[in-house]
Amino acid sequence: MISILSEDYDKSNKSKGGFQTRPYSSCVNNSRSYNDYILTEYLLKTQKVFYTPLLRRVIFLCFLSVSLLSGCGGEGGIPDRFPPETVRQFTAAQDEGKMTLTWINPDDADFSGVLIRRSTTDYPKNPTAQQTTNDKIVYNGAGTSFTDENLLNGATYYYTAFAYDDIPNYSYGVSASETGYYKPFTLIALPDTQYYSESYPTLFTTITQWIVDNKSEKNIVFVLHEGDITDDNTEDQWTNASSSMGVLDGVVPYALSIGNHDIGANRNTTLFNKYFPVSRYQNLPTFGGIYETDKLDNSFHFFSAGGTGWLVISLEYNPRDEVMEWANQVAADNPDRRIIVLTHAYLYGNERSSIGEDIWNKFVRLHSNIIFVFNGHYQTDSSGGRLVSTGDNGNKVYQMFSDYQWEYFGGLGYVRVVEIDTLERKVTVKTYSTWMQTYKDDPDNQFEFDDVDMTPPLAAEE
Repeated sequence: MISILSEDYDKSNKSKGGFQTRPYSSCVNNSRSYNDYILTEYLLKTQKVFYTPLLRRVIFLCFLSVSLLSGCGGEGGIPDRFPPETVRQFTAAQDEGKMTLTWINPDDADFSGVLIRRSTTDYPKNPTAQQTTNDKIVYNGAGTSFTDENLLNGATYYYTAFAYDDIPNYSYGVSASETGYYKPFTLIALPDTQYYSESYPTLFTTITQWIVDNKSEKNIVFVLHEGDITDDNTEDQWTNASSSMGVLDGVVPYALSIGNHDIGANRNTTLFNKYFPVSRYQNLPTFGGIYETDKLDNSFHFFSAGGTGWLVISLEYNPRDEVMEWANQVAADNPDRRIIVLTHAYLYGNERSSIGEDIWNKFVRLHSNIIFVFNGHYQTDSSGGRLVSTGDNGNKVYQMFSDYQWEYFGGLGYVRVVEIDTLERKVTVKTYSTWMQTYKDDPDNQFEFDDVDMTPPLAAEE
């Protein structure tokens, strides 16, 4: 029986480049690993022998006797087919699209490392199989942990760990699996703070402090200021605005859109750029770039959430054609990101204004990866609105308007809370007063978008 097992194993390993030999002491010291490996490999391949511990020991004693009689350890000694023991306590734990694998290495003296393969359909079984997209090596080393990153939302990942020596002989695999998952995240749209900056700076700060205080619980990843930061474009109002927005600095990233109340004659934005200089943001990991040197009037920003890379493009009030040409180039340069457009004037209630039509036709409709547009500016009965349109590439664009400046005290602390679940393909929009701790529940201020495709777009789509 030994000869049958050995010949079968020899044939299966000739393709690995032949065998190497070790002294007699290696044969004895590794006898347990050798026996487990030979018998396990044979039974898994042939499935013709019923495996029991007793049978394993009987076969091993027969093998050892034959080995001793044949002079194990000489120049013609038996091949070293003794793998290390398997790794122990192999586990997979996911967190925000990252899979952390941990294990304990075997104590064998000739242990060299661990090879881990990954698949999304079943546990990998062969450590030396040719790699494919769905059966690939993700780790090869002697450590005891590894983090697998950039996983797909909702996909189950199957891992198999093989310990090996320097031949290499591989142990049989130990498996673990887990589903990759990104938790829902929140965007905050902050419309028209002009009267806060003018008369109620404490209320302005109450809003930004609420965002900071709720960052972890609501997983707030970005804030979108929809413009009209000030009412009269004066030094004291910009001082108030800078102080209130400064509560977010270093805690929650944000982008600012300038409104018609934030600019002087001939699009003069000197005060805006004095209190919100480019230098305040240019070293942040979320900062992407600007249109004009040392001016934050038109900017773009990056963040990642829900397993998707996002790009925020902030446009000036009633953007010039050359600005939209720049925005078109920024979008074209980032085909692998979903794009959020932020500007002051766009939707008027549930329809696009003339300014909005201009932006739609010259920019928004042209790109398959533009998914959201946010704006403020207009006075309507409900102070909110939404519109879903189809772009030139067949993609849905979800456009949202909000402006609460006409409420008491400049807006009663209302903000748009946009909850995004990329796995469920759902966007839930609420309007919340951070001051009164109440919601607006009318259809223009509380609604949902279903079946929203927020997976990372393909570069080929552009």
